[in-house]
Amino acid sequence: MTWTDIAIIDPSGNWVAQLERPSRVQMTSRLQDDPAAVVKAVEDQLDLEVSFIRFVNGFVETEYRGPFDGLTWKPRTGDGSSERAPWERAGWIDEVLHRIDPPLAKQGLARHGLPIDARRTFISAILKVRTECRDVWYKEYRSLFRREPHVVEWLAKHVGAAVPGVLAAGDTWWLAEEFPEERPQAVEDPLEALARVQIATSGRGDEIVALGCPEWTLGQIVSRAAAVSERDDLIGREDANLIRSLLSRLEYAAEMVDRTGIPNTIVHGDFHSENVRWTDIGWFLFDWTDACVAHPFIDLAVALRYESVGSRAQRSAAYEAVWSEAFPRENVRRALKFTDAIGAAFQLVNYAEIIDSFEHPVNEGESLALRDWVRRIEASLTSN
Repeated sequence: MTWTDIAIIDPSGNWVAQLERPSRVQMTSRLQDDPAAVVKAVEDQLDLEVSFIRFVNGFVETEYRGPFDGLTWKPRTGDGSSERAPWERAGWIDEVLHRIDPPLAKQGLARHGLPIDARRTFISAILKVRTECRDVWYKEYRSLFRREPHVVEWLAKHVGAAVPGVLAAGDTWWLAEEFPEERPQAVEDPLEALARVQIATSGRGDEIVALGCPEWTLGQIVSRAAAVSERDDLIGREDANLIRSLLSRLEYAAEMVDRTGIPNTIVHGDFHSENVRWTDIGWFLFDWTDACVAHPFIDLAVALRYESVGSRAQRSAAYEAVWSEAFPRENVRRALKFTDAIGAAFQLVNYAEIIDSFEHPVNEGESLALRDWVRRIEASLTSN
């Protein structure tokens, strides 16, 4: 057990509470970065009703939600909230309630208590919203990702994909229906479900782009990788030089993939085990934040990122088998041989674009993530 310091801030963000007792809670280290666990610890140990704001510099900022009688407050200045995501600011939870209560009422649903934090990242925030009938999900994201609810609605309507149901959506947020219950013992690999969705979207790229999704050609991925190699501020000089040394081989890989005739389709962009679940209706696919139109096989870069050699081969074969029902197996196999490097390059340039959209200096964690994809490009091209 360790102690976690807590800041209690009023909804305006202008005042911080001065408690008579130490404003800290005791938690296991495993739960220290869990927003919902922090809120529960504050309620149990400090007897204060709060909502989570953010983790910062070794302590946690929370927003006070209880009666103000009996608390002493002092002015709070210089918090830099204007540079944060909306969900990292005091007052955000009230904005959420103002958005979601009317559409919930239209569905005959009454919210029960405050939403519960499910996940917070620098890209998005997800809340579980309890109602008297069922749980629903609230997701808010940076404006770069406003396409997501439109994509999932289109997939459900036109492709029959098992994706979340959209209850309501705004410019940078949406409400999703409760997800189907997860079941054990899946009878197929989720990559097989992804392949079927991708094949069904072949030739419909214009429709998907109209939803707000970007489109990436193989040549654009290579040219953007070349642009990243000029950015020492993103990845450092050593890795920038490494990318430049790999560009000719990356161009060759793109040319080989292009010759196979596998068309662009929808790409999930972040396809891994935390974004799928096996249900009574098959694989349920969610978190389409990074959806785009590109070569479908680049989704394997994330999906197989941490797999062993044997597991990679087995899962890739399952994906290949579905694609080979629609296109010549020889072409599918040849494309798969080269798209690992292209997929890693796509992740590099896509993440670089996301970081640039935040308009802040690149931090160490962001740079490490980018450099990891550089090394994966190198490893893939070397193995071929």
